[in-house]
Amino acid sequence: MANFSGWLIATLKRWLIYIIGGVVILAILGVGAFYMAAPYLNSFVKDEMTKHGVKAEQSEVTVAGNVNLKNVTLPVPDGVSLKIGSVSGRPPVGFVPGSFTIYDIDLKRDNIHVVVPEMTLSGVTLKDKDTSIASNVLQALLRVGISSVNAPDIEVSLSNPQGETEKLDIKGFWLSSLKAGNIGSVGIAGMSTNVGLPNSNVSEHNNLRLIGKSNALQASDIDLAYTYAILAGKVKPDKIGRTIFGPVELGDIAIDVFEGTNRNAHFSLNKFKTAGLKMRPMEAVPEDLARAYLEAKKSGDEKGEKAARNELLATIVSAITAIDAEVEKADIDLPTVKASLNSFELQPREWKQAVPESLLVKLDGFSLNTSEMPQKSFEMFRNMGFKTLDISGKLDFSYNSGRQTLSLNDLSFNADGIGSGEMSATIINAGSELFSGDKQAMLDAANQIGITKADMRYSDFGFIDKLFTYLAQNLNDNKHDLKKELYDDFYVVMTKSPAMLLKDHEEAQKISAAFGAFAKKPGTLKISIKAKDDKGLTATDLETALQNDLAGALNKVDLVVKNEN
Repeated sequence: MANFSGWLIATLKRWLIYIIGGVVILAILGVGAFYMAAPYLNSFVKDEMTKHGVKAEQSEVTVAGNVNLKNVTLPVPDGVSLKIGSVSGRPPVGFVPGSFTIYDIDLKRDNIHVVVPEMTLSGVTLKDKDTSIASNVLQALLRVGISSVNAPDIEVSLSNPQGETEKLDIKGFWLSSLKAGNIGSVGIAGMSTNVGLPNSNVSEHNNLRLIGKSNALQASDIDLAYTYAILAGKVKPDKIGRTIFGPVELGDIAIDVFEGTNRNAHFSLNKFKTAGLKMRPMEAVPEDLARAYLEAKKSGDEKGEKAARNELLATIVSAITAIDAEVEKADIDLPTVKASLNSFELQPREWKQAVPESLLVKLDGFSLNTSEMPQKSFEMFRNMGFKTLDISGKLDFSYNSGRQTLSLNDLSFNADGIGSGEMSATIINAGSELFSGDKQAMLDAANQIGITKADMRYSDFGFIDKLFTYLAQNLNDNKHDLKKELYDDFYVVMTKSPAMLLKDHEEAQKISAAFGAFAKKPGTLKISIKAKDDKGLTATDLETALQNDLAGALNKVDLVVKNEN
C-alpha cells in the first residue's frame, strides 16, 4: 500500500511539472507571437482610426489585446468639439463582446459644455452595416450594442450672456442594455443645478438664482432610433404610434428661486410617474421646424418666432398617440400663488387622433391659500372665512367607436365648505371626427350628436348661507334684515324662473317647487333627463332651447328635479 501511495505522489508531481512547463512554453510562444505581431496590430489600429477619422496622440495594443489611447479627438459636426483624455479597453472580436473605460470626456457646442471624468462601457458589440440605411446616425444607433454604461459624475455647464457659468451636476448615471437603437433602462442617482435668471427689475447686486435638485430618476424602453427617425423625418408619416419611451419615475424634486439671499419662490414634488409616450411619424419634419424657430429667434423676428414655435408645438402634440402622468404631493410658493396638491392623474386612452377618445383627469386635494393672495378677486373668499380653498375634481369620459357612443362617466368636484357636484351623460351618434382636431369636422360631428340620458347633482355645504351673510354685512344696513331679504329674493328667482322659461310645460310647477325647496333650505338638488325617443336631445333641440323655447326642447325628454335635505 505504501509503495502504491509513493508511486501516485511521484506520478502527480511529474504531471504537474509537465503542465507547468507546457503553460510556460505556451506563454513564451504567445508573448513572442504578440511581440512579433505587435507592429502589425498597432498598424491595424491606426489604420482603423484613420479610416473613421479618430485621432490620438498615443495608441498601443497590450499583450492581453487591450487598446490604450491617449488624447483622443473624434470626428463631429461643425460647431461641435469632442475630446477624450484616454481610452482603455478591449474591442469586440467576433462573438466576444468588448469593454471600455473612457476618461475625461469633454464635449462643447456653442455655450454648452459637458464634462464626464469617467465612463465605463461593458458588453460592447458591433453589428455589420445595413447598406439600406442612408443615415449615418441611424446606422450607428442600430449597429452598436452595449450591455451597460456607468458614469459616477456628469457636469453640464451653460455660459450665459452675462459671462456667468451655470451648472447641472448629475450623479450616478447608469444605462442598461442598448441594442438595435433601443435602451432597456436608464437612470441617475440624483441631480442638482444652480443657474442665474435674467430679470431687468432686479438690481445688479441682488440677482435672481434658481437652485434645484432631485433624487433618483429612472426610465425604461427608450427607442432612440425611432425617436431620431421621426424628429429628422427619416420615416414616412402614418397613424401608427410607437413607443418613444416607456415608464418614467422621478422623485423628490425641489426648485427654489432666490433674489440675493431671500427665497421668493419654491416648488417641490414628491413623485412624478408616467407609463410612457407614444408618437407617430409627422407630416412636417420637427428638425426643420426647430431650425426655423431658432433662426427666427436669432434674427429677432418676434412674429416669425411665434409662428414657428406654434407650428412646432402643434406638429409634436398632434403626433402623440399615448401619454399619461401621475403627480404626488406638490407645493407651490410664489409671491402671488401659494398652493399645495395631494395628487394629480392624467390617463388618456385610445389616443388615435389629435384628441384622445377616452380620458381620465383626476385632481385630489388641491389647496389654494387665499390669506396670502394679493389678488382682489380672493378678498371675498377671505372675508367669508375661507383661508384656503380646498378642491378635488374628476373628469372621466370614454368613447365606443363601434356604437359611436360617448359616455361622460363622471364630471365632478368637491370643495370643502362650498359644495360638491357631479354629472354623467350618454351621447349617441358621436362620429370619430369629434376627435380629429379639425375644427370644421369637429363642428359637423357635434351637430349630429344626441343626448339620451343625463344626471346632475349639486350639494351645498353652507356656501350660499356664507355668501348671503357676507353680502348682508358688506352692505352695512342695520335697519333691515338683509340676509332674510336675500334668501327671499333667491327663493323668488328659483321658483319664478322655471315657470317663465318652461311656460305651459306640464312639469313646470313640480320643477319650480323643487327649486323653491332648495332655495329655502339649500341641501342637495338632483336633475335627471331621459330622452323619450332613440334620437335623444339633438344639437338642433339645444339650439332651439337657447332661442327661448326651452319648453319645446323639454317636450322630447322626461325631466325630474328633486331636492333632498
